[in-house]
Parts: sequence; structure tokens; C-alpha cells
Amino acid sequence: MLLVGGGAGSAVAQEPAADAQKAEAEVERLNANWGELHRAGKYAEARQVAEQAVALAEKALGPDHPDTAGSLNNLANLLKAMGDLPAARPLYERALAIREKSLGPDHPDTATSLNNLAAVLKAMGDLPAARPLYERALAIREKALGPDHPDTAIDLNNLAALLQATGDLPAARPLFKRALAIREKALGPDHPETALSLNNLGHLLKHMGDLPAALRYYERALAIDEKALGPFHPDTALSLNNLAALLQDMGDLPAARPLYERARAFLDPSAEDVLAALPAGTALVDVLENRGNLWCWVLLPGKEIRSFDLGKAADVAPLADAFRQALERRSGDSAAILAAWRTAGEKLRAVLAAPLAAAMDGTQEICFCLDGTLATVPIGLLPWGEGEPGLLIESVRVRHQTSGAGVALAAATQRKAGAPALLVLGGVDYGTPAAARPGGRTRAWSSLPATETEAKGVADRFRRRFADAAVTAVAGKQATEAAVKTHAPAARYIHAATHGFFELETLRKTLAGTRGASAEMQIVPMSASAPVAAGESRPRPGGGQNPLLLSGLILAGANADPRPGEDDGWLTAEEVQGLDLTATELVALSACSTGRGELAAGEGVLGLQRALTVAGARGFLLSLWAVPDADTQELMERFYDTLWAKDEGDPAEALRAAQLALLAEDRKAGKFRPHRWGAWVLVR
Repeated sequence: MLLVGGGAGSAVAQEPAADAQKAEAEVERLNANWGELHRAGKYAEARQVAEQAVALAEKALGPDHPDTAGSLNNLANLLKAMGDLPAARPLYERALAIREKSLGPDHPDTATSLNNLAAVLKAMGDLPAARPLYERALAIREKALGPDHPDTAIDLNNLAALLQATGDLPAARPLFKRALAIREKALGPDHPETALSLNNLGHLLKHMGDLPAALRYYERALAIDEKALGPFHPDTALSLNNLAALLQDMGDLPAARPLYERARAFLDPSAEDVLAALPAGTALVDVLENRGNLWCWVLLPGKEIRSFDLGKAADVAPLADAFRQALERRSGDSAAILAAWRTAGEKLRAVLAAPLAAAMDGTQEICFCLDGTLATVPIGLLPWGEGEPGLLIESVRVRHQTSGAGVALAAATQRKAGAPALLVLGGVDYGTPAAARPGGRTRAWSSLPATETEAKGVADRFRRRFADAAVTAVAGKQATEAAVKTHAPAARYIHAATHGFFELETLRKTLAGTRGASAEMQIVPMSASAPVAAGESRPRPGGGQNPLLLSGLILAGANADPRPGEDDGWLTAEEVQGLDLTATELVALSACSTGRGELAAGEGVLGLQRALTVAGARGFLLSLWAVPDADTQELMERFYDTLWAKDEGDPAEALRAAQLALLAEDRKAGKFRPHRWGAWVLVR
């Protein structure tokens, strides 16, 4: 008899589904726990949890379930990281078999398993067994995504590298060339992945004995990396080393030596060097965005380095944006502003809770090296400790640096000695506003009358403190690019009260093609191509622009139409980078949004921050959003009063004191107005 419907029958029918859902949830929980332990370096504990996840998935979901394959893959990844390749191999093989059966032989996840297994076989030295797996993975990508897709280029690169390792250089060459052609077409001729393919081809041609051809590829790769990634990026260092080694092989030792020296300088800052450079009582919190994820390391002198996984960058970005927007908020009463700040701040603080707790171990100061969207927020204004509202800067001093390596490089920089000297500019005459200029730049910068008073006040304070010191004040039509470039190298302190620019919309278009990457590749945003005229922001073939041309300072004559061969009044970050500021202790940029720049994964905020670091300035004060003139002047007065109270003081402590004084005034008046004083961050 067939029974249809009925309460009891329905309940019985739903139980297996409910059990499966519970099992899937538990497997997911175990895998998440495994991931945390793995990233913390607790391999023994991670292995136990990963094995539990595999056992539960096999029992509750079945030996052929896709989630079982995922758990097997996790355990294999852990064993591979532990160096146990023989134990990892059969797990990768099982995961591949499950995916072929449950998802099909042409599924992208099957291609991933093929690549994983091929990689472990290659690492074990079984190159003949790895080759057909890489070939199958490539065939799947070509069929699923097409022959000209960037991910197809990744698989071409994997197979070509294997063929090169087997000694089949002629077979590897067309694959490397195909990968290069795809990247040049899909990503542009000046993309860092294009540079990677150029390096690959250069390396192959070098081993084939065609040194002149290899030289051309290596030189192109280095030019792209220097422009797109900057002089302090690890990929730039590798390109320098590749070119130097080739020149050495060609017998050109004079040309090779400076390249080797540059590469060594970039590669030498180790964790030990960073720790040695940290002052007593200072913790370093270093955040890096890589392959779509945010990773964090906490360094404390005398303590073990700790690492943390902060999650997907795409999940953290809106939290950082919401926090900055809450801080910038001017409308509404103080209660509403306070509530918005607390809600957004607590969500962002939860992301950073573990590293912050580790960093607050007997610490008086935290140096943050932030990446991605996190680099656009004043992290010192996070909710913290007791009191109302209770900010992180009430517990510790906060400063910023572009990278952990930058801490060591800054400590090792040879600084010029000299008497205190000040360069100050304000009341800049931008000229009569014009509608626009070729390239899309607005030329309608309004005058800032309050900055003349601000600049005069800074100069007067400096003269009172250092009676015999040199003061160079430029204003009006004299506040030109040429004046800044002439006087800046001799100044110990530079105060620039003027407009800053940050071409956000252009930048978003530049980054529109940014995407994820496989485990063997790293993607970073596109950048510029050939050199452009001073101050001009010209598109390059294939899209993208130089990020160092997208931020800077506006100086005299910026509204006028530029004349050939003359400065245009737009002092770009690229031009700042070329100055010698090794005598400069502090640059205070009293301008709008000077601290913001390109959100480039793995490189931090590009823009004036990095440009000033490269130029050699020891510290700089920047704003992360537009601040009204009167509020800026008030903060600056308090900042310099503290900085120059007796001897030349600590800028980090001076900024903290100024912000806390204004916070105290807000509290006394029953208000909360971080938009007035919270935009400022010190990079030192």
C-alpha cells in the first residue's frame, strides 16, 4: 500500500536532511577551526582538527561527497606545509577522484585538484607524473574560460615551468609566450603579471643561451615593476636580481653591481631587523592584503612573532568604509554621531581584536602598517578601554608606517645633520579657475584665505622657539613647484597648507580589472606605462594609470592652462618621490585627503605616504578626509605647541596630546566631533 502525506511520514522523511545539514555545519566549523590553528602555526593541533573533519564528512556525508573532498584537500594542504609530501599525495588523489565523480571531469574544482596534485608531484620530483595533470588542468581552463582568459595564462605558466624543469626548453617557450600574449592583451602591457611573464621568458631564454633576447625581457620586467609596484616591492627586488645576474653572465660587471646592491638593500630587512628597529615599548601590527585575504603579524621585542588571519578583504572593506564615514559625519546631534561611531567602530574592532590584544602587552606605542581599505582609516580612534566614548589613543600612542620593512629601512637611513629649519607655505594663489584641461583634470581650485593665517602662525611659533633658525615662507604666486623643490631638501620641518588631490574615480577605473589569483600567482592593480609630461594624468594602452600621478599637492598657478616645459602647479606624488628629504624630520600636509591613495594589495596606500618615505622624510602628518580650515588651524596650533614646547619633541606624542585635548573639550561640552580633529595620522 502506498501512503501519501501524513505528519509522521513527513517527519521521518525530513530527519536525514536535517542530519546532513547538521553534519555539514559541523564539518564547516571544524574546517574553520583548522584554518585558525594552521595560520597560527599550531600544526599538531590543526592536524587533529583536520582529521576530525575528514572522518565526520566521510561518516555523515559519504566518502564521495564534495565536502569530503574539500576536507581531504585541507588536510593535504596542512601536510604539505609540514613537509610531509608522501602523506599529502594520497589525500590529493582522493580529493581529485571525488571531484571527478561528483562534479565531473571538466569542472573548475576538478582543475584545481589537478593543479594541487601536480604541484605536490613536482615538489616530490615526479615530473613525468605531474605533466599530464597540468595538461588536463589547462585543457579544462581553455574549454571553460576560453584560450585568452587570464586564468588560462596561469595554467600555461604552470605547464611551461614544468617543461622547463624537465629540460624541454623548446616546448616551454611557446607556452610562456602564449601566457605573455594573453596578459598583455587582457591586463595591459604594464601590468605586474605581464612583468612576471616577461621574467619567465627572460629566464628561459637565458638558459637557452639567447642572452641579448633575455636582456630585453628582463629590462621590460624591471621597468614595469618599478613603475607599478615601486622601488621597495619584493617583486622589484627579484627583477633587479634577475637583470644583475644576466649582466654578470654577459660580462658587464660594472652594470650588474649597482643592481645587485639595490636588490640586496630591498631583500635584507628581515623580521629580526624590524624587531631591532622597534623602540622599547613599541609593538608593530603589520597587515597585508594578499590573494583577497588580510593577514596580520604582531611583533614585540622579546616576544614570539604572532600571526592572524583577519578574513577576506572584501568583507573588511565595507566595515572600514563605514567607520571612516561615521568619523567624518557632521550632520545630526552628538548622540547620533556617537552611536554611529560606536556601532561602526565595534564591528571593525572585532576584526582586529586578536592582534590588538596581542600588541597591548606592556606597550606604550603601536606602529600600524595597514593595507587595503584599513589604510584609509585613523585606527587610533577605534573604541577602546573605559570611559565615554573611549578611544585606542587614550591607552597608547599610535603611529603608522608604510610597511614592516619600512620600519627597518627608516632606522637604517643615513640622515643629514643640521640646524632646525622650516619651510612653510600657505595662502597659495592658484590663479583664475578654468573649466577643465585635456586629460580631465578640474582646474577650479578655490582660494584658502585661512591657510595664510595658519602658515604665519606656524612660522611665528617656530621663530619663538628657535630664534636663530632659518624660516622660508612662501605664499601667493611664489608658492610654486619650483620653490618647494628648491627649499624642501634643506628643511627639517615642512608645513604645507594647501589643497591636496586624490583622483578617486579615475583610480576606481584603473582598478576595475583587478581580480583574484591562483595559489601560484599574485595580482596587483594596473599602473602606468611610458613617462608622461609633468603633472599630466594620461591613460596608457590597455587602461590604467600611474598611481603616483593620482595624488599630490596643489600649488601656485594650478588653475592656469599649462605651458610646455613649465610646471603646472600640480606637485604629484611621483615628483615628491624624486626629492631628497633625508634632512627632513617632519612634513605636515595641512591639505584635504593627503593621506589617502591607491588601495593596492600587498603595497599599502600608494600616494604621498609612500612618496615621502621614498624621498627620505622621517615622519609626516597627513589627513584622511577634508577638514575645515578653522578646525585644522586649531589642531595644528596645539600640535606645534607640544612638539616645540622645549626641545624638538616626539610628533606622535604631540599629535596624540592635541587630539586628546580637543576630545576633552568635546566631552566637557557634551559633544563628540571627531570630524574636527580625528582625520590626522602620523606616519613615522
